[in-house]
Amino acid sequence: MCDIIISCLNHSIEYWLTLDLLSSNVPGISRTCIAVRVHNLSEANAVFVPFFSCLSYNRFSKLCGKEKVSVSTMLQERLLKILKYQDEWKRFGGQNHLIVAHHPNSVLMGSAIFVLSDFGRYPAEIANLEKDIIAP
Repeated sequence: MCDIIISCLNHSIEYWLTLDLLSSNVPGISRTCIAVRVHNLSEANAVFVPFFSCLSYNRFSKLCGKEKVSVSTMLQERLLKILKYQDEWKRFGGQNHLIVAHHPNSVLMGSAIFVLSDFGRYPAEIANLEKDIIAP
C-alpha cells in the first residue's frame, strides 16, 4: 500500500487529470477544470486513455518466478491491442489518444500523445516534442 501512495504523490499528474475529467461535468463543482469530459467523440480534441502507467510500472515491472514478460508489459500489450480495435484509434492511428506516462520507464505505445516527465529515456520515434508534452 505504501508503494502505491508514494507513487501517486511522485507521479500525481495521472491522478489529477483523471479527477478533472471525471468531475468536469458534475453540477456544483466550485473549481475550474483543466480538462472537460465529452460523451460524443466528435466533440473531443483528444481521447484520454486512463492507464495509470506509474502504478503499473512500480508494482508490476519486475519479473516474478519463471515469467518471461512482466505483468506491466503484459497489461500494456493488452491495452494497446484493445485500443487498436477501436474505430477512434483506427481513424487517426492513435495520434489523438493521450496517455499519461509520467514515470520515465512506464509505457511505450508509439503514436499516442504522451504526458512525460522527460524525453531522455525514449527513442525519438516513441517520444518527441512534435507530439508529446513534458509535465513537471
